Amino acid sequence: LRDIVFNCPIFITSGWRHKDYNVKIGGAKNSKHITGEACDIIVKDFSPQEVQQLLSNWSGGLGSAKSFTHIDICKTRRWDY
Repeated sequence: LRDIVFNCPIFITSGWRHKDYNVKIGGAKNSKHITGEACDIIVKDFSPQEVQQLLSNWSGGLGSAKSFTHIDICKTRRWDY
């Protein structure tokens, strides 16, 4: 990811989650966070929407929220929260 975003710092704000915690924060029932196959990131100097555009060739799931970008290993899915 760093090569794609020009060596800017990438901050992981959420990675693996225990299923109980995932429920508590309103995560999806089958969230890839529960299995450690997803993460939410913030890239310095880029909006989540810009990160999503930069990762347009990502072969997994990719979503942008107001304050972060979600990536996972699901089949290609694209969404905005």
